[in-house]
Amino acid sequence: MRLRTLSPDFNQVICLPTVAKTLLWKAVALAAGIGLGMLSYPVHATTASGGDTVQGLYDALLSTMKNGRTLGKSGRFTQLAPVIRRSFDIAWMARLSVGPSWGGLSEAQRQQVSESLGRYISATYADRFDSYDCQKLEVTGERPGPSGVMVTTRSSKPTVSQSKSTT
Repeated sequence: MRLRTLSPDFNQVICLPTVAKTLLWKAVALAAGIGLGMLSYPVHATTASGGDTVQGLYDALLSTMKNGRTLGKSGRFTQLAPVIRRSFDIAWMARLSVGPSWGGLSEAQRQQVSESLGRYISATYADRFDSYDCQKLEVTGERPGPSGVMVTTRSSKPTVSQSKSTT
């Protein structure tokens, strides 16, 4: 199953010490939510469900975040790029991004655009998912959607009061 877009059903609880980090986390969570929520029918037959695809991406993101400082940006990119390519339907996203001009591109140009978009998405995720602060990313369900399967997810981070009560 390959991802095309994300659901707006992306609930989150965020309490970060600075406004800038809070806004960044909200932007990242929204981008992740938009990119992961709605799944379309797979281009190639696969045994993974939409929820499995999203959970696999979430597992890779959390692992990368936990090791973010050690990995550095290039290490995070290396770890996330193959997962991004498996999870997202990058060729479809590239075709949609280019629009009607896609039909006039040669196959080599289409491949180049798709590869560039895949690298861009991977670099963006590597840049934004750089550290871990007890965030949780979880799949909460699946339901039929207009183009395939809608995967509902939740992103959360303990609030300051929850963090203090657990320590």
